[in-house]
Amino acid sequence: MAWGSGATSGVSDWVGKLKRNDPSFTSLHVFQFRSFGPQEQQEICAALQGNTTLTELYCSGHDMSTETAQIFGKMLQSNSSLTSLCVGNASFGDQGVAALIAGLGPQSAIAKLDLENKGIGDSGLMDVCAAASHAPSITHLILSRNNITLAGMEGLGRQLTNLSQLDLRDCQVGPQGCAVLADLLAAKSSNLKELWLSGNPLGAEGAAALATGLSCNQRLQILHMAMTQIGNPGIASLASVLADATGLNHLDVSECGIGPDGAKALGAELPASKLQTLILAGNALADHGADFLGRALAQCRGLAVLDVSSNGITQVGLLALCARASHLQKLRLFDSRLGDKGASALCMLLTSGRLPALRELDLSANAIGAVALQEVLAGVQAGHGPQLMVLLLGANPAVEDDSFESRVQALRAARPGLDVAWKASDPGSGLPAGSDAV
Repeated sequence: MAWGSGATSGVSDWVGKLKRNDPSFTSLHVFQFRSFGPQEQQEICAALQGNTTLTELYCSGHDMSTETAQIFGKMLQSNSSLTSLCVGNASFGDQGVAALIAGLGPQSAIAKLDLENKGIGDSGLMDVCAAASHAPSITHLILSRNNITLAGMEGLGRQLTNLSQLDLRDCQVGPQGCAVLADLLAAKSSNLKELWLSGNPLGAEGAAALATGLSCNQRLQILHMAMTQIGNPGIASLASVLADATGLNHLDVSECGIGPDGAKALGAELPASKLQTLILAGNALADHGADFLGRALAQCRGLAVLDVSSNGITQVGLLALCARASHLQKLRLFDSRLGDKGASALCMLLTSGRLPALRELDLSANAIGAVALQEVLAGVQAGHGPQLMVLLLGANPAVEDDSFESRVQALRAARPGLDVAWKASDPGSGLPAGSDAV
């Protein structure tokens, strides 16, 4: 249940459901703009003392005093149902965090502890590490948007080998911090499966350090490194260990300053990898880089999802990329430079059977005109791209054409299982449509 736009329930309703152990009341999200002060927080906390049904409490963005945090900490000593917790805001600080997590221990059921943007310093982080080491239930720790120093990173590396998911986005982690993470990844005791490092100034040196740890790791499955400034040397370091990191199936290196040389280094190692998803959006691959990737795709039978949005790719790069990509299931080309020629090239790829497994295709923001897009729609309507289920077309001039919607309706009638989206309110668009979810 979310308390926000359109909600009629309030704290008294929640308290009643918690005290009754209403089996339908398993999740509570409180919108940031709602009033949720100390009195309301403490009423909820008191009701949670004997509750056995609520598993998720999310009220991030609300100021919480150290006194109230202590009350929540005491509640955690007896509550056995909460598995996901996020409270407080940037003013929480080390004292608030310490008071909250004092209640965590072997008896705790908390699996996901969300401490994003809580004003945590080294002292608070050490308290988090100590608490997590004594609360084996915690497997998912979110620390994003806190300023973590090298000392803090060293504490994480020593004590959190039980984690399966660690989120360190926008924490100012640099190359030295990466060296600490590399040791954690290389340790046989590491259980980490998902690591978020996006938005940190890792640089090529940090990527090289991580690569050292990855070369000895077969458990990490998902690695997010968007906006980490690793450049061509950094992606080359990561690529060199892909064959050794046999657990890694998802790699996000979007907006990392990767150009054709980086694509060449990556393409040379891709066939030996186990990657299923590769996100390269917002780099500078251009057609030359797309060509290097295209040569590799012919041998990457396991790679199903590829995002090369915003890379300046034209119809030349598209043809090189997809000529032998018969296994691709999802292809994102958002904000490329395809134009009408690119649309025609895509139509040729579809009609010639080059993309038989494709299920989702994003052509949004590609300056495609009405005539060229009609060619694509006609090809899909005729049954080409037989597995296609989602087609994203927003922000193209063609969608403003008077006849566009009638053509889409004809396509939907011919292929009722196909979702065609071109505006925010469309299902499958992936764009915000005024949702009132927290």
